[in-house]
Amino acid sequence: MRIYFGGRLSVPLALALALASAASASDLTQVQAIAVAKNATAKQCSEATPCTYEARREGARWYVFVQFTKRNSPAEPPLTYPGGREIIVVDDRGRVVETMPGE
Repeated sequence: MRIYFGGRLSVPLALALALASAASASDLTQVQAIAVAKNATAKQCSEATPCTYEARREGARWYVFVQFTKRNSPAEPPLTYPGGREIIVVDDRGRVVETMPGE
């Protein structure tokens, strides 16, 4: 079965689909912002020293709060520590635009 749209309908339909996909592509979700932050902190976070992530949107940017952990020995659980935080600012295109170390 073949569906055919006339020339007058196909151009507005294609334009509407292109605009809809462009609009949805620029809207980064919370899960995507956290994924960008996880990629940026991959060297500091591991199974032995896991990190926690919390994201908050302000305007067109996501602020992802990362809490690092460390271990004094392999037998101890991972612990948070003073200064073991970072804020990663992610724009709507999924790019890290700023990192702010914790106190």
